[in-house]
Amino acid sequence: MKLFTPGPVNIRKEILEIGGMQHPYFRTKYFSQMNLESEEILLDLIDCKKGKIVPLTASGSGAMDAVLSNFVDSNSNIMIINAGTFGQRWCDICDFYKIKYYEYKVPFGKNIDLEDLFKVIESQNISHLLMQATETSSGQSMPVKKIGQFLKDRNVLFVVDAITAFMADEYRMDQFNIDITVLSSQKGFAVPPGFSFLVLNEKAVKSLENYEPKSFYFNVRNYVEDMKRGQTPFSPAITLLAQINAQLKHLREKGVGNHLAGINKIALDFRNKVKSLPFDIISENPSNCITGLRYNGKADFSAYNLFYYLLDKYEIYVTPVGGKYSETDIRVSHLGDLTEQDNDLLISKIQEYLNEHR
Repeated sequence: MKLFTPGPVNIRKEILEIGGMQHPYFRTKYFSQMNLESEEILLDLIDCKKGKIVPLTASGSGAMDAVLSNFVDSNSNIMIINAGTFGQRWCDICDFYKIKYYEYKVPFGKNIDLEDLFKVIESQNISHLLMQATETSSGQSMPVKKIGQFLKDRNVLFVVDAITAFMADEYRMDQFNIDITVLSSQKGFAVPPGFSFLVLNEKAVKSLENYEPKSFYFNVRNYVEDMKRGQTPFSPAITLLAQINAQLKHLREKGVGNHLAGINKIALDFRNKVKSLPFDIISENPSNCITGLRYNGKADFSAYNLFYYLLDKYEIYVTPVGGKYSETDIRVSHLGDLTEQDNDLLISKIQEYLNEHR
C-alpha cells in the first residue's frame, strides 16, 4: 500500500510498531512526563516559546470546534478567510453555534489580494481572524506570515488551521504573530488519525478569562490546567500520544530545516515529473504538502475512475475531490514517508491509466 493522501500518510515503521504495543495506564507520573516532554518539543518546533498545548482526542475539526466554543462571545467580530473546503469548515461551525462572522472569499487555488484584504480588515474592525495556512482542497499556501505581521499592532486574535502546513512549510507562531494554531495527528505529525492539538500563545491563554466555554468536553480552560501536570481531563488516546511523542523526538533530532527541505524536494520532484502528463497544477502558490491537479487533456477522463484504478489495481491512494471538480481534479500529497522513487511509481501508473483510456 502506498498513500499519496494528506492524512493519513505513510507512517514510519518505528511509529507503526508503537501502535501495536500494549498501552499503559495513563494516570501516572511517567505518562505525565511523556506529555510534558511532547509539549516542550512541540512548542519549540512550532516557535511558540511561552505557549501551552491543548491535547484533544478528536480530529482536526474537533479542535476547530474547540476554538469557537471557547474563544468567542456575542461581542466578537469574526472574519473568516474562506479559500476552499476547509475555510468553509470555519463557516459551518460558526453557523452551528449561531456565531456571526464576515466571510472573505478567495477564488479557489488563487492568491489572496492582500491590499484588498487589509482594507477589509480595517473597515470591519474585527476581533478574530480565522483561516488556513494551507487550503488542502486546492493545495494553495496562504500568506499567514504577511497577514500576521499586518495584525501585529491590532487587537485581533489570529487563529490558523495549520493541519497540513505544520512540518511541510515554514510555520513559526511567534515570528508570524499567530495566537492559536490548530493541528492534527495524521498530517504533518505523520502518525495515525484521531488526535489534535490547539497551540496557544500567552495572549490566547490569557484571553480564556474573557469567554465562557460552550462545551463540556472541549472546555479548553480545563485542558490548560490539567496540562500543567501533563494530564488531560478525560481519557486520551494513549497509543496516539506515545506515537506523537516518538515522532516529535524524531523531528527534533532531524531538525525542522532538514525535514522541510526533504518534503520540498519530494514536492518539486513530483511537480517536475507530472509535466509529462495532461494536468495543470491548480494552485498559484502550492504548499509543499500537496499538489492539486486538474485534467487538461482532450480524451474523456474521470478522476474518480483514475482513483479507483490506482486503488484496486495497485493499492495506491491519491485524493479525490467532491463537487464541481470531482471528475477533473485529483490531489497528490507529499507528506509522510515518501521518496522520489514513489513519485516515479505514481507517475507511471497514471500514465498507464491514460494510455488504457484514450
